[in-house]
Amino acid sequence: MTISAIFFAVLRFVVIPYLFPDEKNARSEIVIEEVDSAVRAVCVGLNIPNEKISQQSQGLEIIVPSKVTVYRFVKLLEYQLSGTGSEILAFVQESGDRFVAFIGNRRVKLQYTFKIISEKVAKARIAVIIDDFGYSYNNTVTDFLSFQKPITISIIPGLKQSKKIAQIAKLGQKDFLIHMPMEPLNESYSDDGFILLSLHDPATLRKRMRKAMSELPHAVGMNNHQGSRATSDPHLMDTVLGELQSRNLLFIDSRTTSASVAYRIAVQKGIPAAQNNIFLDQEDSRDYIRGQVEKLADLAHQNTKALAIGHVRENTLVVLQESIEYLELRGIEFVSISQYINLP
Repeated sequence: MTISAIFFAVLRFVVIPYLFPDEKNARSEIVIEEVDSAVRAVCVGLNIPNEKISQQSQGLEIIVPSKVTVYRFVKLLEYQLSGTGSEILAFVQESGDRFVAFIGNRRVKLQYTFKIISEKVAKARIAVIIDDFGYSYNNTVTDFLSFQKPITISIIPGLKQSKKIAQIAKLGQKDFLIHMPMEPLNESYSDDGFILLSLHDPATLRKRMRKAMSELPHAVGMNNHQGSRATSDPHLMDTVLGELQSRNLLFIDSRTTSASVAYRIAVQKGIPAAQNNIFLDQEDSRDYIRGQVEKLADLAHQNTKALAIGHVRENTLVVLQESIEYLELRGIEFVSISQYINLP
């Protein structure tokens, strides 16, 4: 089994006895047991089997699966320690793959040192597309536009704030896509003058696409908004992708249906293209989105890269912001869609 990290609850522990050493040592042992229990509770929560936990002369030794990161283990340990009187006082990187966590307890003036040795993981890259810009211009929108890592935003043409957001994205040198409305299979839709429908002839499809591209002229490409019926229609997608090809624009298949033929046709035409691997926020819940981010990280390491789509929502923003450190500890780098499309 691949070993990601070996946790040593070592130096059992640095004890500073003062008065009443017997009583002090007894209280120290209680605190030690509390910390050991917290560590074991984290192992249970991460499904680390008992055979991977052993008692050494220096303390507990835990062999952790590769998908469990140092960051995640420490965060869970912080939670388990809450209410015990002990806390992580510092967490520092000792070297490239070694970390040290200092845990203190004021009641008995104890300090525990956990040495964490993390497996060096291969670099992987993720592209994150955030859909549905254009409806409004608020703090969530501006925070996505100024996100500290490369992400790609996707703007629905024809909405009140579409042009403004596109202008700001261009000024900030941020990749953006046209989030082109396309006909869904079992969802309601309105004909806003942009949506691409199966009943449209090629001339109408091209006219609507050109209208969208005229409104958002600096887009690097297009992905579909809805579109479970449209992306399953080879004739419609052949026309759509032909228009993109004539303008040297890329295409991202949002994969709103497993029956989509869009990516296959794009590849056949030699158009720079990719397809969505995972939706981050089908449930607008931070716990759900955290789970999807973890799945995204696993996919990135399995394939060296992965692409995810989320939506312009506060919960999605918060989870992505808090996940930056976690993803970087797993050796994962954010890239723009223009960079992603050229990765092998």
